Amino acid sequence: MSAWPVSLLTMAFLVGAPMAHPAEVRPEANSTVLTNVQQVRMLPPDVAARGLPVRVRGVVTYSDPGWRALFVQDQTAGIYVADVNIGNLPKPGDWIELEGISQPGHYAPVIAFRKIQNLGQQSFPAPVRVPLFQLLSGAYDSQWVEVSAVIRAVYSDEYHLRLKLAGGGLIFEARIPWNKVETLPTQLVNTWVRLQGACGTVFNNKRQAVGIQLFVPDLARVEVLNRETTDPFSRPAQPIASLLRFNPSLEGVQRVKIEGVVTLRLADGSFFVQDKSGGLRVRPAAADALKEGCKVEVVGFPVVLNYSPELVDAQFRMGMPASWPVPVRTDLKDLMAGDFDGQRVEVEGELADIFHSGNTVRLALRTPDGILDAFIEKRHVRLESMAKGSKVRLTGVCWVTADEQRQPRSVTLAVRAPEDIVVLSAPPWWTLQRAAMVLLVLGGGILLGVGYVVLLRRQVDRQTQIIREQMAQVSQLETRYRHFLENAAGIYYQVEPHTFKPVFFHGQVEKITGFPEADFSSGRRSWMDLVHAEDQEKVLSERRKLSTQPGYVADVEYRIVRADGKACWVQELIRTQSAGHGVVTAIYGAIYDISARKQAQQEQQQLEAQLRQAQKMEAIGQLAAGVAHDFNNILTVIQGNACFLEEDLAQRPDLLEACQQITEAANRAGALTRKLLLFSRKQAVQAQEVNLNELVSNMTKLLGRLIGEHIQLQFHYGPALPAVMADPGMLDQVIVNLAVNARDAMPDGGTLTFTTSAVTWDEKDVAGHPERRKGSFVCLTVADTGCGMSPEILRHIFEPFFTTKEPGRGTGLGLATVYGVVKQHQGWVEVESDVGKGSSFHIYLPALPASRQTPPENNGAETQSGGTERLLVVEDEAPVRVLVGAALQRRGYQVVLAGSGPEALQRWEENQGLFDMLLTDLVMPQGMTGLELGRRLRLKRPDLKIIYMSGYSAEAALAETSQDSNTRFLAKPYATSMLLKLVRDVLDGRAPEKSSGASLQHAI
Repeated sequence: MSAWPVSLLTMAFLVGAPMAHPAEVRPEANSTVLTNVQQVRMLPPDVAARGLPVRVRGVVTYSDPGWRALFVQDQTAGIYVADVNIGNLPKPGDWIELEGISQPGHYAPVIAFRKIQNLGQQSFPAPVRVPLFQLLSGAYDSQWVEVSAVIRAVYSDEYHLRLKLAGGGLIFEARIPWNKVETLPTQLVNTWVRLQGACGTVFNNKRQAVGIQLFVPDLARVEVLNRETTDPFSRPAQPIASLLRFNPSLEGVQRVKIEGVVTLRLADGSFFVQDKSGGLRVRPAAADALKEGCKVEVVGFPVVLNYSPELVDAQFRMGMPASWPVPVRTDLKDLMAGDFDGQRVEVEGELADIFHSGNTVRLALRTPDGILDAFIEKRHVRLESMAKGSKVRLTGVCWVTADEQRQPRSVTLAVRAPEDIVVLSAPPWWTLQRAAMVLLVLGGGILLGVGYVVLLRRQVDRQTQIIREQMAQVSQLETRYRHFLENAAGIYYQVEPHTFKPVFFHGQVEKITGFPEADFSSGRRSWMDLVHAEDQEKVLSERRKLSTQPGYVADVEYRIVRADGKACWVQELIRTQSAGHGVVTAIYGAIYDISARKQAQQEQQQLEAQLRQAQKMEAIGQLAAGVAHDFNNILTVIQGNACFLEEDLAQRPDLLEACQQITEAANRAGALTRKLLLFSRKQAVQAQEVNLNELVSNMTKLLGRLIGEHIQLQFHYGPALPAVMADPGMLDQVIVNLAVNARDAMPDGGTLTFTTSAVTWDEKDVAGHPERRKGSFVCLTVADTGCGMSPEILRHIFEPFFTTKEPGRGTGLGLATVYGVVKQHQGWVEVESDVGKGSSFHIYLPALPASRQTPPENNGAETQSGGTERLLVVEDEAPVRVLVGAALQRRGYQVVLAGSGPEALQRWEENQGLFDMLLTDLVMPQGMTGLELGRRLRLKRPDLKIIYMSGYSAEAALAETSQDSNTRFLAKPYATSMLLKLVRDVLDGRAPEKSSGASLQHAI
């Protein structure tokens, strides 16, 4: 049975409290309903824990109103039903339909109650008759069984009549629902009965069976087979020594009666009784009225729990006080024979020890046969005043403990009261131990006197040897210490607190300072002489604190000047030592060279500054690109309309010249926006294979005219220079900008040097340079001998619109354009400059692995003729949209205009896709870019010709589409003639032109 805890000895069974019910389990969804008890009993614990639905019909074999529990049995088996929380609990014999869920229980599966329907009465099932010992197997848990046993005791608790039974070598309990008002049927004690009930297994917390109990529905299920007919106290008393001796006339185990005197009562309620034949221990149900030294009649069941029989489940009747049984004077040898077990005895011996153990005071009595263990309970007077070694006589009850073969193993004497301990004699002062001590002292004195001289000589020799060994150890320690200091990383010292006179000064002195160690340890040179002039005050401030603050710890970093005149960073750790009373007695310190660490920190700070500068330049570039984009849209409108005016005013020279000035001004403004795009890396790149030696050589004449005769030009070309992939026009712009910058830095003349070289960087070369990368590169160095730049100016030279020139002499975009172009070519710029010493600009571009010559293409003469094709123009800027549409319509084209991607798709559908070309801006509002629009229309018409237009670069379009002759890019601002030519070229399928200049169209 699984609803009852642990064992018969647990409080749950002693006080009749049911276990706490398991946690609420909900039935498992879509589970098959279990319809008989055996199906539930066969469930493994983990499956039963799922709360499987159960609906069974059976008879109630036991009903417990106090614990709200039932045992129910159907035609297959019996089971325990827990937590039946209904008003009218079914009665034993009721035929019910039970609905519930499975639970694993603590021993076997149980049913958790959900619903009960009473179907009437039913006869009890036929009981299973099995030997008592088989019930411990657990197979009969919750089953309706029948057993026979002897009732040893009858008592009750809050809800039950409880019968203690014995039979088949098993002691167990039967529980019967009980009303406390009823009289206990004590007449059942010592009767042989047959009981029917539900078998309950007693178990431990490991789900193991440790006993059984029987749940009997009512007293009618207890059938008396053999009743005790007379009052047990009326029968004759048996001599104690005759218990459990051979008697062929006795049948089974019966209660016996003894009479005697209570010789000892123990704290657990048991007591000893002695008559003329012997003594034994009695274990009653209660012993509150028991008195030592009185006669007593005892009725109980004899059992063998130790060496001699004991009476258990006993009842007794007290008599009048009687004389104490005369104790038998004996010794330990006779006690170990077991003849006096349970009787009063008297033993003499020497008190070897006395100590406390639990609730008793233990006495160790030394006898000729060994040590006898005795005890007296602590409720008696304290006995510590008894002296060890005293000769004493102990009177008490002999208590023999048996081994596995029921033979005496040990004996204990239970002393009743302090008056049973008699001190026969105090321990003698002149004992053998004390005599031996006196002889030992005298002998020792004589030996000391005789051997004093020899011992003294040996001690002197030994002391001399110890001194020699200590001196050798000191020498070794000194050697090790000096070796440690010589190989340590720093300088270690001790100085006097006020004078700072060195006590010792060792370590890497010469390595760090360049001066010999002896200069400092002898005092010829002071450490403060080496401290850098700018750090003198900081070091002196720390030293002033050292002499007055005990326990002061300092960590200071400063510079010293070495013997070679170079500055060196050091870290000094200082600690003061005090002997108490606030007085500093010594100053210890360590000095380490941290120059490498300081250099690393400085390099880290430089790298962080360069990173911040790069991020700032990137942000400014984005701003510049946005400005250029807006200007390009405006300039496109200006240039287009100027072209229209030039065509219409061909016969008006006075107005035609004004239109040409407008066009020229727009071109100059377009050049300015191209510089912004170059700086921001948004200008379209016309990439081709370029040899820097040829590029620079081709510009020598131009550079000569540009910088003037007062500046000397020098060229140094690197041999076998690899080619780079670049836009020659952009590189021309870089060289021109650097040359102009150098010219302005040398107003009084100087030298401008152009140098080309091939370099290869590895991991060591790129360390400390955030922009450098491993690999092969081509370097162009432009160096001048001009005025140079300060570090403050160097931090800003690549910022757009930053200039040191007077107003009107520069836009501030020259070096910013250089920076943008180099970045756009996946390179970087390094600058070296000092005031008065000139500047050097190093341009690094990735080198190609092998040269590839691409022959120039000749596509024939330029054409701007018109046509009649149908064109779809998409532009979010209305003035540009109107301009492009007008220019194309002037040449005969059929033009449909749209202001956004969605509108263009609508126009496409309205015209059923009958377009020969799409012209669209790349950047447009309403969530659809020109590239996306082109991809969508290409899905509808794979052969559709497209021209993308933008004030930005074509990089986005290059990344999204493959190269073909049906797709081109036109950069803003553009002339109307350029637009018309490109439209005609694409419609006619002509290949794109390649130019080394600043061409604005690019094949995609």
